[in-house]
Amino acid sequence: LDPKEWATPPFKPTMKPDGPITAESRLYARSSSDDKAAIVAMLTGLDAIKAAGIRMKSKIRFVFEGEEEAGSRNLEKTMASRRDLFAADLWLMCDAPLYQTRQQSVIFGARGVTQVNITVYGPRTELHSGHYGNWAPNPAMSLARLLASMKDDTGRVLIKGFYEGIQPLTVDERALLRAVPDDPDGLLRLFGLAAPEPFAESLQEAYQRPSLNIRGISAGHVGAAATNVIPSVAVASLDMRLVTETRGDAMLEKVKAHIRSQGFYLVDSDPDDATRARYRDIVKLTTTSPTEAYRVSVTTAQSKSMIDGLSRALGTPPVVLRTSGATGPMAELAAAASAPAISVQTVNFDDNQHTDNENLRLGHLFGAVRTLAAVLTLP
Repeated sequence: LDPKEWATPPFKPTMKPDGPITAESRLYARSSSDDKAAIVAMLTGLDAIKAAGIRMKSKIRFVFEGEEEAGSRNLEKTMASRRDLFAADLWLMCDAPLYQTRQQSVIFGARGVTQVNITVYGPRTELHSGHYGNWAPNPAMSLARLLASMKDDTGRVLIKGFYEGIQPLTVDERALLRAVPDDPDGLLRLFGLAAPEPFAESLQEAYQRPSLNIRGISAGHVGAAATNVIPSVAVASLDMRLVTETRGDAMLEKVKAHIRSQGFYLVDSDPDDATRARYRDIVKLTTTSPTEAYRVSVTTAQSKSMIDGLSRALGTPPVVLRTSGATGPMAELAAAASAPAISVQTVNFDDNQHTDNENLRLGHLFGAVRTLAAVLTLP
């Protein structure tokens, strides 16, 4: 988070536009949408239920976990230590935006994620590009070639076995994806893009496969700070979104095998002089513990009950998504309590979560209060 990239101070909530507050007003602040909005909405919904004298049909327990963006490293341990507190028949998560058409959506899975940092080594120190260009290997060029070897021009990942184990979708599953009212043209206009990756087929199809994303690259300096040097290191940070058929540890091993197949020598710490003298292309790989993917069938009794309940409460069926493209600890929650997990969304899809100018559209907040109050009173 870089405050200089924000139009308003990130930790000073700012309402836009000026004037009377309406459903289209937006609150700009760090965490306004992800996740404070959901917490406020569910607790406000609970207050409304009590104020209306409505009797709940189920026992409700609220669990707020503050490490989700860091991989929920202590969640499993915490739940194992107090299984009595976390016993449940159903987990309901509210950490995601509504569908892009502003229709209420309900999601029955989430992709997992694991991160990989790749460091390619060049000379021990930066070298003058005039004196040593064309002679000293450039780690930025080596890194560029390595990254380019991982995906083809259509967006298909070329790492051997990357899509292994993923079965073709059934007729019913494809029908479920087609029923989602995607607006690809609208998204392309909003994001300033000419076309999606050809391999994507559609946004919903893309969610059903693991992905490989370059989330940052660093080598030397650029712009006014640029100098005529050969960098000493080049670094790329990647994330891989996982589906239930692809386990995080296995995917990391496939990435390592691919890097070796491209002629690189892998190390887990900065190379010493002996290693530098022996190997021309050296890569240090650091990884994070994966968050695994999760998915529950939309045809279970609890899934149907959630869809039917939301349909009655909202007066229109929700958008049903087989899985989210994003990640959350649904797998950990479901495993710890031996209960399914379902996600009901609360905020606007164009909320800029995870980046500058994060915002919350108030109309979505008001709708989330009504939706979550309805969900909390379901049998």
